[in-house]
Amino acid sequence: MSWIREDGQSFIHRFCNNVLRSGSIPRHVAFIMDGNRRFARKKNYAHAQGHLLGFDKLSQVDRIIH
Repeated sequence: MSWIREDGQSFIHRFCNNVLRSGSIPRHVAFIMDGNRRFARKKNYAHAQGHLLGFDKLSQVDRIIH
């Protein structure tokens, strides 16, 4: 049993909880922005639009973490 509740949490919250349980808190986190061009090609968007949408998603993650 853990003191951290998991019901109704998003993927990122569950991920962070698992990181906290695994040991010391990491000092650095890296996000590899791979696949934006493939995503754009699959959706028939311009490459720049795929990169912009990838940046928007990363910004959402940043707001959740902070």
